[in-house]
Amino acid sequence: MKVATIYDIAEDLNVSAQTVSRSFKKNSPTKPATKEKIINTARALNFEKNLFAKNLSIGKTISNNIGLILPEIDDPNMIDIISGIEKSVNEHGYSLIINQSFGIFKKERILLQSLFNERISGLILWSSSIIKAEKSLVKFHKKNIPLVGIN
Repeated sequence: MKVATIYDIAEDLNVSAQTVSRSFKKNSPTKPATKEKIINTARALNFEKNLFAKNLSIGKTISNNIGLILPEIDDPNMIDIISGIEKSVNEHGYSLIINQSFGIFKKERILLQSLFNERISGLILWSSSIIKAEKSLVKFHKKNIPLVGIN
């Protein structure tokens, strides 16, 4: 099933995409009758706001996600630690993206690149090879992305 966009709603109602976009804002200048039609059409099309697109439009280039890379989730103590990290992250309005490197440095580098591309807001790296990962971590530092290393 195709994901509905503001352009689909605009086309259905013969209004501009800008009008649709403005209608979702709290203090919208859109006429109440038009806003109601837009909201009803959005529901009918199962429209969901695209947070990534919204963030791009306002110049926000990072997500509300914190990345966690760890060797493996096989130790009961590790599960408790991850739960504590996630609880803390959630309390501050962030989500946690958990990745396992299985202790393979090459996979760790791939995960680091993937999380960097996701525009995460912070990174927790649980690794025995943090020194080897230093080159991969420089770009996080250059973008002022907070980093916590656990060895």
